[in-house]
Amino acid sequence: MTLSEIPDGVIHTGGGRFRRQDGFILFVVDRLMASVDFHNLYKYILVSLTEVSLTPTGLASVRHVTQDLGQTLMLDSGVYGFVNDYIRKHDTDEPFGEVRKKSPSTFADFEALVRKYVQFVQYFENDLWGYVEIDIGSPAEKTATRKLLEGYGLKPIPVYHPAVDDYDYFDYLAERYDRVCCGNMGQASEPIRMRILATLYERARKYPYLWVHVLGTRNHHWFNAYPLQSADATSWLEGLRFGQITHYVDGYPMGALSEEYTYRQTEQYAKARHLAAYTVAMDVRVRRDRNEIY
Repeated sequence: MTLSEIPDGVIHTGGGRFRRQDGFILFVVDRLMASVDFHNLYKYILVSLTEVSLTPTGLASVRHVTQDLGQTLMLDSGVYGFVNDYIRKHDTDEPFGEVRKKSPSTFADFEALVRKYVQFVQYFENDLWGYVEIDIGSPAEKTATRKLLEGYGLKPIPVYHPAVDDYDYFDYLAERYDRVCCGNMGQASEPIRMRILATLYERARKYPYLWVHVLGTRNHHWFNAYPLQSADATSWLEGLRFGQITHYVDGYPMGALSEEYTYRQTEQYAKARHLAAYTVAMDVRVRRDRNEIY
């Protein structure tokens, strides 16, 4: 689906590697340096802020991956790990979603998270495809945090959570930004995810310039019916993690590996990661071709 020109007054979210003319993109969630072994097979990586360091060595690693190897990074703000750390430290039974809705002032380390986020993006703005906002608190509090980040010259991609945010909040974001992320997808059941995608796609059609990124969803065949622009997932490595060694392209099995291909630092493990990256590359190519046809 070709996007229209961005109207005047709509904020262009940040990231020097973002190209609106690109077709569908699936970001694979991985550790930064782990992506080095398949850089010649696939280049779109989502990395959490918790996985990077602002030390000289850490900064050099990011430069190596992005500038020397040409990988394209999308930065996740690290909220998932940040909130789970709070849950563990406070031994609370509250669900993740409820804790994430708490006011940022609840979290003792929130200001440190903001400082690290700002510093990292300022270092690597031109090497990033985009960076997800720090989506903690109510919509009003998330908006205040986003304005704070924008005051530092950053332009984060805002996040809409269909499970907890009103539809009006999606419209508020879509009217003001050229890109919006959709969260809470990884924790939803398949029927709910399908309904969310359908609703999201229909609502996004009102904003023909809008790029929608779906957080935590693999390149599912649902995108045949709801051709949104990008997504990210950890499922590309599920064969190595859970013993489900079948890899898929366009929802169909591409091949199976023996049970030796598991999360172990062996020759088989390295081969399995390469096959997983190759599968993603083929999967995305099929999706792009299909989107161009329809």
